[in-house]
This record gives sequence, structure tokens and C-alpha cells, in this order.
Amino acid sequence: MKILVTGGLGFIGSHLSESLLHDKHKVIILTRNINSKSKIIKQLPEAIIEKVDVTD
Repeated sequence: MKILVTGGLGFIGSHLSESLLHDKHKVIILTRNINSKSKIIKQLPEAIIEKVDVTD
């Protein structure tokens, strides 16, 4: 199943994303800032991460 997670690089979102990936779901993460979360990104290599800002 494809699942979209907003805030997927935050504390709760990253744990949720990791669990969903473990359960073989396709995870798409929306985030405002990719650079500051590089450690978390390395832990979720299967996730698709998109930088978006709703104020744009």
C-alpha cells in the first residue's frame, strides 16, 4: 500500500515511517527541510522524500 506521511522526518513521523517500511508499505514523506534531517534520511533509504512547503 502507498502511504503519505506528512512530517515524516520528525520524531513521531520517522518512527511511523520506519514501521510502515518494515511492514513492506511504500512510504512517501513530505517535509519542509531535508538538510537538517540527513541522519534520519539515511535510516529510511526505501522512502520517497519530497520537499514541500504549503505556504508556496
